[in-house]
Amino acid sequence: MRGDLGSAAYLACTAVFVGVVTWMLPPLVVPALGCAALAVVAIPARPRKGEPERLL
Repeated sequence: MRGDLGSAAYLACTAVFVGVVTWMLPPLVVPALGCAALAVVAIPARPRKGEPERLL
């Protein structure tokens, strides 16, 4: 890799990206669970094609 600076730069950027993703993933578990819970509630409540819209 000494002769190819572009590859070395890509490798360094990849290493930094993996480090940032690994560092940020645990704190993002809580918002991800919140999004999943919202989807579980919202999917059954959405209007279906061909059905009249219901107001709850």
